[in-house]
Amino acid sequence: MNDTGVKISRLCRPKHATIKTQNDQPTSLERVSVEEHAILVDALYALLLEGKLEKDCAKGAYQRLLSLLRYHVSARNLALSMIDTSRPQRSLHVVRLAHHLGCRCKQSLYENIAHALATARKWTLVVEIVELGRELTGRTSVRLLNWRLRGLMELGRFAEVEHVAQEFSNDMVPNRLSFHLLISAHLRNRNLPQARAYLARMEQAQIPINASTHALVAVAYRSLGHDAGVQARALSSLPDLDGRGGTVVLNSLIRMAMDRGDLSAAVEYMSFLEDPSRGLEPHLLDGVGSTHRGDETTHSPPVARIPVPGASRISPDVATFTMLVEHLGRTRQLPRIALVVQRMQAVGVSPDEKFAEVLVRAYALGGDIAKAVHLVFSVCSHAPSARPLFLQLGLDPLAKPDILLSDIKPTARIFNALLQGILEPYSLSGMRILSQAMAALEIDPDETFVETVLNYMARTAKDKPWQLILGLKKLTKTVPVSLRHALVVLGTIVRQESAWIRKGTWYATLAKHQSNRLTAKDRPNSSAAEDRISTSSPSFDPVGGLVPPKRPGYISLFRPILENLVSHGVRSDRAAMALRIRHDGVVKRDMAMAERSYQQMLDRGMHPNLYHFTALMQGYVQAGDMDSARNAMAASAKAGYPPDLVMYTSLLTGYAYMGQPLIAARTFQKMVTAGISPDGKIIGVLANAYAAVGELSTAKRVLMELWHYVGPLPAEAGELGYKDLLHAFQTAVATRTPSRDGLPLLRTKERRAIRWKLHMQLWRIIIPRLQRMNPDVTWSKRSQVATKAQQRKMARRRKQRDVLAATTYDLRFEKVKEHTLNLTDEEHPVHRLPAPPVCEIFHS
Repeated sequence: MNDTGVKISRLCRPKHATIKTQNDQPTSLERVSVEEHAILVDALYALLLEGKLEKDCAKGAYQRLLSLLRYHVSARNLALSMIDTSRPQRSLHVVRLAHHLGCRCKQSLYENIAHALATARKWTLVVEIVELGRELTGRTSVRLLNWRLRGLMELGRFAEVEHVAQEFSNDMVPNRLSFHLLISAHLRNRNLPQARAYLARMEQAQIPINASTHALVAVAYRSLGHDAGVQARALSSLPDLDGRGGTVVLNSLIRMAMDRGDLSAAVEYMSFLEDPSRGLEPHLLDGVGSTHRGDETTHSPPVARIPVPGASRISPDVATFTMLVEHLGRTRQLPRIALVVQRMQAVGVSPDEKFAEVLVRAYALGGDIAKAVHLVFSVCSHAPSARPLFLQLGLDPLAKPDILLSDIKPTARIFNALLQGILEPYSLSGMRILSQAMAALEIDPDETFVETVLNYMARTAKDKPWQLILGLKKLTKTVPVSLRHALVVLGTIVRQESAWIRKGTWYATLAKHQSNRLTAKDRPNSSAAEDRISTSSPSFDPVGGLVPPKRPGYISLFRPILENLVSHGVRSDRAAMALRIRHDGVVKRDMAMAERSYQQMLDRGMHPNLYHFTALMQGYVQAGDMDSARNAMAASAKAGYPPDLVMYTSLLTGYAYMGQPLIAARTFQKMVTAGISPDGKIIGVLANAYAAVGELSTAKRVLMELWHYVGPLPAEAGELGYKDLLHAFQTAVATRTPSRDGLPLLRTKERRAIRWKLHMQLWRIIIPRLQRMNPDVTWSKRSQVATKAQQRKMARRRKQRDVLAATTYDLRFEKVKEHTLNLTDEEHPVHRLPAPPVCEIFHS
């Protein structure tokens, strides 16, 4: 390499360069030069947009950068270095500048940049670089189309996936990776028929289905539920896979087993992954799972294991340990997490960002907030400005934890995991501090952050659905709308309507249930209640076919969100179908429609889980069909989901409504025998079952005998009547469990204050992101919003004053307005005003 080439390679290294030549070590000066190049790239790109590039490019300050942009190798390296800066979109600006200056950029340049952007998980930019390459060169390649497929799949823009599939022609024949990406995208979108169609097209293209295809289907099939045939074919492909592919298959099987609560199968798969020579039991090779083997407590003889050919190449990886930590965190076995980390270090597996996210969430939701905060701080220790913020969250600077994540780069996913844990102890203050830490590290919020905020607004602030929609519209100005966001809003609507159906005391609900002659005014699906109850559409996509109530606020606010999901071709997932089944059975009281919705889910290839069976049970109980409710519970157990407390509560409620307290008592005893501890709600239902048939003494005895499940029995309990005793019992339950999710109960004024803080300051997290996304815009959104708010406020004041005062005030306002419009964004008074303390919820 000549001297010129060495200089160019030095100038074009990424910020954390690893390319070295002899006697060539990266220095701090070289790292600073990347930032200097970033500033020059911004300046040159601004000149290009204004059409002044040729006029001003002769300046000496740009000569060095221009020499790099005219050579395709140095232009590629410069574009790659821009990905690690604060604005990764500079890499696209470099390519456009190089093309404008006459550099002949090959397809390999766009492929290298797309690969680097995908490694950084900048999927929007991955799609844009492929489109930019087509725009500048007039053609593309199979590799670039594959990158575009991957980017669209990760972004959830499934409607555009089909457009990419149509771009393949005779000159660009799709390869195996192309078909695998198409199949994976449709499986992720719960579109099983289309995935099968591409499997057939792949075989027609003389690309046979091999072990890698079975492994891909096994990994992507998780969103559709457990399928024995898919698992059996995935296991049969192990001999033809390499070590990494076999590990991926085993990890997917472990994940599916954990999803359906089959811990025995998960343990067997993990043991086989660590010691492949031991083989697998026959029922696991068939994909059946241990839940179909009968009673696990019986001492059955050991089953002969079958060796798996070619399994010696597999070994646990970081994803295996991630799933194990996630399970320990969910079951609150925090002391055992350190053992998992030690085991991972012993086998030489390094943690990644996903492992750090799961580790932080396990400690945060498990109650050890201090360790979770210290873990996140160890990731951000390179940023001194973040230290005071973590001290406010309880960081102990003298502590020496046994787990550190100093080699992990901070990401939004790690902060989201901590956010889910600090909302309970720190409330809005914790959210504000964490948002400031993210801003200090230049980390933007993502879809999970928006979902966490929406759940907090719904559960703690008790926001109404239209308020959630407003918050969602504000937050999704910088974050794409996802199906999970819409389901949070629709779930709140369905819960609100379910509560309205059961409005009144327990006895009022009982009388309403026992009366099969409901008037048109009280019937939920009558015309008098159409504006209060949500409806459904013939199509089940994208949100299960649910339509908000016919209120102007709901329809007008939620329609753009639905249109956005429809434009991206998003299909309903299992959560949306569970919500639809509950809506049909409980809210609309139409079990025929609920059964059709359930069958539609099965026809789409989705397998039911506990939530679907529970929704069916609640609908059958609401209709008084107890035989079907019991059958739904039995089907749940057969599918591998044993009945839980919610199912038994629904069943006991139905027997209480039917006036059958003895059957309710036997069902309660069966639940306790199964090892399920009762809560205050189901105890109250059992007592009311006796009270509803006039056996008040028995109902009182039930409360007193089962009181120990919620606390000590009061001394004066025997002297109270049933009504007073029931009230005391409900008070004891509320005292023992302050809220449904462990969050403190708030008074109405406190919830109103939280709602005001949230909705007043959503812009504080949006405006910085908007300015980073589009810094070339000359106007300030915050200034514009503040000016409009000031105009509305002054207009209201003018109406309250007499004509003379209003005229005087209007003249003064016009002068202020004229002066304000002449100021730049930096001089605008809005930017100089300090924010009030109550508004510091999100980062400024």
